[in-house]
Amino acid sequence: SRADWERAAKQVESAAPGELSETDQLALLLAERERPEFKEPPLLPLRLSASAIVKLLSDPVGFAIELARPTPSPYSASAESGSLFHATLERAFLAGAELDVSSWEVDQKELGENFLGSRFAGLAPVAIERPVEFELGGTVVVCKLDAVFEQGGMFEVVDWKSGSTPSQEQLKARAIQLALYRVGFARAEGIPVERIKASFFFAKD
Repeated sequence: SRADWERAAKQVESAAPGELSETDQLALLLAERERPEFKEPPLLPLRLSASAIVKLLSDPVGFAIELARPTPSPYSASAESGSLFHATLERAFLAGAELDVSSWEVDQKELGENFLGSRFAGLAPVAIERPVEFELGGTVVVCKLDAVFEQGGMFEVVDWKSGSTPSQEQLKARAIQLALYRVGFARAEGIPVERIKASFFFAKD
C-alpha cells in the first residue's frame, strides 16, 4: 500500500546501522506498479532513471500516458538555467577553484552567491556527476550523482537544484530519488547505506 511504501522510503532515507533490510524495503518501490491505475500499463522499460521512478510512484497515471505516447519536452527557461548552474559548478570543482560569480548574469549570479554562502562552498567533492546503476525489482535504476562529499567517514550525495524549496508534499515524493541515490552509491562503492545520506540544495533559497 501507499502507506507501506512511504514507511519504507522513510526508513531508507534515515537508516541507521542494523535498521535497514535493503532487499525487503526497496522491493516496495516498484511494487507500486501493481496499483489499480496500472491494470493495463504499457510495458515498463528495462532501465529507468531515478527521476522517472519518482514520476512512476507519485503520478502513475501520468507516467503511463507519457510512456505510451512520448512527446518532446517543451523548452523551459528554468531547466536551461539549471543545466547552466550544474555545468558551472562542475567546471569549478574539476578545476579545484573557488566559484567566481562576478561575470555571471543576474539570475545565475544569485544562485552562485547562495552556493558560496552554503556549507558546501568550502568542501571538495570526492565524486562529480557520478553515474551509477543498480538492479531493483527487475528494473535497472539509472542515477547521476551531482556531487558526493565525505566527512569523517560519512558520505553525502547532493543534488543541485536551481529552484526554490518545493512544498512538503513534493519533497516527500522527491525523497524517493534521494533514497535511490543512497542505495546506488552504496552498491557502487561497497559502502553500508547507513554511512550515506543524501540531500537537495535549492540554490534559489
